[in-house]
Amino acid sequence: MLSILMLIISIAVDSSEQVLRSNEPTIRDEPAVVQELPSTQTEQSETGEPTLEEKIGQLFLPTIHRVHGLLSAERNFLGKYKPCGVVLTTIIEPKAGTDLVSFVKMATAGAKLPMWIGGDLYELSKLPRGAVSRYVDIPPLLSVCANPDDEVLNRFFRVWRTYAYGLGLNFVMGPHLSLASELEGTASNLHCLGSNPNIAGEIVDSFFKLWANESLMLVPMDFPGGATNKKGVEPSVLLTPDAMLMENDLVPFSVLVKNGHPVLHVGTTLVPTIDPAGMPACVSEYVIDKLLRKQLNYGGVVIAGPLDSPEVVKYMSPSEAGIRALRVGADVLYFQGELNTVARAIDRVKYAIDTGELTQERIEESYAKVKALKDRQFAISIPKDAEKIKGEVLQKSKGDVYEDAYYIIKNSITLVRNHGDLLPLEKGSVAGIGITGAVGVQELSQALSKYHKNIAVQDMRSSFRLGYIEKFEIERAEKTVGKAPIVICIVASALRLAEQEEMVSRLKNVGSKVVAVVLGHPSALSCAKKADAILIAYAEPTSYSIAIKAVAETIVGLPAFRFRNVLAPSELYSGREYKFSLKEVVAMPAGRLPVSVGENFPEGASLSFPLEGLIRKCQWKIGDKVKFDTPEFSFSFPLPGEYTIELKVQGPDKTEKVKTFSVVVK
Repeated sequence: MLSILMLIISIAVDSSEQVLRSNEPTIRDEPAVVQELPSTQTEQSETGEPTLEEKIGQLFLPTIHRVHGLLSAERNFLGKYKPCGVVLTTIIEPKAGTDLVSFVKMATAGAKLPMWIGGDLYELSKLPRGAVSRYVDIPPLLSVCANPDDEVLNRFFRVWRTYAYGLGLNFVMGPHLSLASELEGTASNLHCLGSNPNIAGEIVDSFFKLWANESLMLVPMDFPGGATNKKGVEPSVLLTPDAMLMENDLVPFSVLVKNGHPVLHVGTTLVPTIDPAGMPACVSEYVIDKLLRKQLNYGGVVIAGPLDSPEVVKYMSPSEAGIRALRVGADVLYFQGELNTVARAIDRVKYAIDTGELTQERIEESYAKVKALKDRQFAISIPKDAEKIKGEVLQKSKGDVYEDAYYIIKNSITLVRNHGDLLPLEKGSVAGIGITGAVGVQELSQALSKYHKNIAVQDMRSSFRLGYIEKFEIERAEKTVGKAPIVICIVASALRLAEQEEMVSRLKNVGSKVVAVVLGHPSALSCAKKADAILIAYAEPTSYSIAIKAVAETIVGLPAFRFRNVLAPSELYSGREYKFSLKEVVAMPAGRLPVSVGENFPEGASLSFPLEGLIRKCQWKIGDKVKFDTPEFSFSFPLPGEYTIELKVQGPDKTEKVKTFSVVVK
């Protein structure tokens, strides 16, 4: 009965578009025009073995642009070709996602292999036409790079895992593994691994190992890197010299190859330093065959595309791109557009085999890899706790997903300037505060009002819709909040920077101490150069509310903290007295700058608040017997040897962390 009901609902979608919610901005499901595909006779195997046509279908990964049900043409396509999986683009709410997954499974009933059904988690939770999403936003990868300690990575894993299982997916297109762009004028991209390839490699190694026993498949995106080098509508371009790739852009991918990760995605980035012809990576012999297959000796499944993207179509048709990708060593051909385009590409592969342009052995080779990967993945049972995950938890403003997202954002907040120890602004420590900016002004004012009185605000909310701050807004801010002894300017990387730089400069010139709060990508640091103190929170516009709450706690002296990696001088000698201090070991706030922004803000930069009065408790333990309960102490190691020093710290928000250091004494 349930299957019949779902089929009726799906058919009904063909005849009318449905309004999603009556009390929110109207969102209509507007599918691309997909015409009925002709059905042809396909030779069936009498032994139960898949036919050649079915094997070819398993080498294609199309995209379904639906939020409700499936069109009859989409059902016809899936039923006829039975591709290896589908990429979904938008799930307006969890129930719509689980229903859509069921429709896809119904349409591909009888397929010899299970279907991959998934997408990019960040894109899936975005709603069209600016509608307000009810999802708890997933923190961007760059926020993890700002403080990749074990707890942050574990919580990041939990958020991703809850999202994927809660939406009913079995594979995820991500994460994106490109390093941050160092080119001027590129788009601010928070979905990258920062500037330090070694830290990027460590993050990838730790994060993917957490997935070892899951029935979900992660598809690492954008080999061989460079996807963040994108200006406007121009294609991304990898510019790292070939001789330097192994020590830079390829580091995170090399970690996965070494660890035997079974699938990689090759994107559409142009690779002029690798391929003399300048072809996009997904159709480049130099990238897939020579670099990935031979130099890195990668034998896993390679997903190439999207092959119907503008970057590829500039050079060849999507159908020819599919043939070329298979020739150079790709296994799965990914398309993002019309299903008719995919159908033509499938038929083109059949024709290439019939004419000898492609060998059947080449198809068999890729099919065997896809089958082996699916056999391995679907042999793992969905964990019992994952079966209990309901999609509704993704939309709660309280609960584990929200708390994990908040923890990640708060622990990424980075202090890169603090002249005169202006911060923190502890309770009652200032006579008045002004707050201005295009986003988050009212939210920050409300959060700070628990600790401070005499807060003046100048909201420039209309500027966010325009994409820039108007001149009269800056002049008005000068006359209102400019009178406060301390002014907090909220700067957003999503807005044009020139006017925000002018805002900071003019408020500084009227005599106020200026605290700049940068939301988003660190590139916006360039417009906060004249501020007395600068904090950064790495957040997308949809998660500014979480970031503002975390920033408020940090400003008033309730920041997160982390342990630095270095405890003592590199050489210690027995019989000598050494001084140990929390100032050398604890960083508060916890973040470090994951990218370089000009000469003044290098990658890895971070400052700390003065710790006096912020640390609630601390305990040092040397070996099993010696203990100290003070922020500083002196100690002489009696004998040479290896010692462990355990440090337990309770921060101002009562969070406790423990770190064990090993030192060698000569």
